[in-house]
Amino acid sequence: VVGLGTDGPVSGNTLDLFSLMKFLPMAHKTNQQDRAYLTAQEVFELATIGGAKVLGIDNQVGSLEIGKRADLVVLNPNTFNMSPVYDVYAAIVYGAQPHNVQDVMIDGTWVLKNQQCLTVDEQTIFQDLLTALHPIRDHFQ
Repeated sequence: VVGLGTDGPVSGNTLDLFSLMKFLPMAHKTNQQDRAYLTAQEVFELATIGGAKVLGIDNQVGSLEIGKRADLVVLNPNTFNMSPVYDVYAAIVYGAQPHNVQDVMIDGTWVLKNQQCLTVDEQTIFQDLLTALHPIRDHFQ
């Protein structure tokens, strides 16, 4: 079972699944010297149902099906980096970036609408994080 995912910013990435979706086929196509080695649809499936299979929760999430949780990410394709959209999988895999995320639904509840977080006060959390990090930073200086 193969999936595509991130594990955390401390280990050198930014939790940006869009960048990983773009990098994966480019690296493998270069290595295999075959432009058709991984299709955009195959990469998209690795990042959705593939990740759910790796975690053993593909009966709950990873695809849009009756009886599964309603987890959705709505992208705004009306941007230069995603237009024009001839192939929706290619537009997502090769063009989408975090700023294209417009809305997010988790288990049927909207948590992001019009790029505004509905569940937490991001500014307060960020300030709390910076406050908590000051003693750690000071310790290492």
